[in-house]
Amino acid sequence: MRYQEYQPPIELATWIKLFWVFESRSNDPVPDTIVADGFPELIIHFRSPIAEVDRAGQFLKQPVAVACGQLTRPLVLRGSLDAGMFGIRFKPGGMAPFLSTPMQSLTDARVPAENLFVDIDRLIEEIVGSSDDTQRTAACQRFLMRSIDLDRENFCVRRALEAIMGTRGQITVESLATLMGRSRRSLELAFQKEVGTSPKMYCRITRFRHIVDAVTKNGPSVDWVQTALDSGFFDQSHLIRDFRRFAGASPTSFLADQTSFAHSVN
Repeated sequence: MRYQEYQPPIELATWIKLFWVFESRSNDPVPDTIVADGFPELIIHFRSPIAEVDRAGQFLKQPVAVACGQLTRPLVLRGSLDAGMFGIRFKPGGMAPFLSTPMQSLTDARVPAENLFVDIDRLIEEIVGSSDDTQRTAACQRFLMRSIDLDRENFCVRRALEAIMGTRGQITVESLATLMGRSRRSLELAFQKEVGTSPKMYCRITRFRHIVDAVTKNGPSVDWVQTALDSGFFDQSHLIRDFRRFAGASPTSFLADQTSFAHSVN
């Protein structure tokens, strides 16, 4: 298995968090649970696409190029025998300037990229035809630079997201609205369009991600009580409820069940 991350150029850093590449060969791929992280993605499969596992246990193979919106529920994936994926991980709100579609239509959905991006066939051809990560990254940078619509930039939402990240999700929607000089309803509508969730839901995702990062880093030795308090959870039941919502498991079960692929991309 190989997982590698690359930083975007400064011209794209406002919208793009990073590029990533994942390659793996396996005779018996196992299911992986992917949880909310607050970052939408565009993924191109340059080898055999992986599959989603639906609630009935059926495998649904992903398109060659797929746009992934905000996750508010766990997503179960099953790798392919010969997987190769190139991903563009957008910052929160960062995918919106590249689309004419509101982001809430992508929430908890994986949409064929051809339905959203005019020039995606050219990118697919370049990614599949590339021989290394340098060529793949350069192709994505060219695609993004010719696709962005700067008139779609919402600076109010960007400032609100910075406030949420800066407080690790421990800020009320009322405080956000006051800080932005907007009504609560106006801010909520803008968030749904640009981010794909309400501000309250994004705060929950941010708190959840803070504790996931902490427990992943510290492993079994993690101080659950202190970490939960630091992440804005009032008690153990509050923590468990959000883990079941976003990860589909209790905190300890989630930590024990992480596979190498899930650990890389989660």
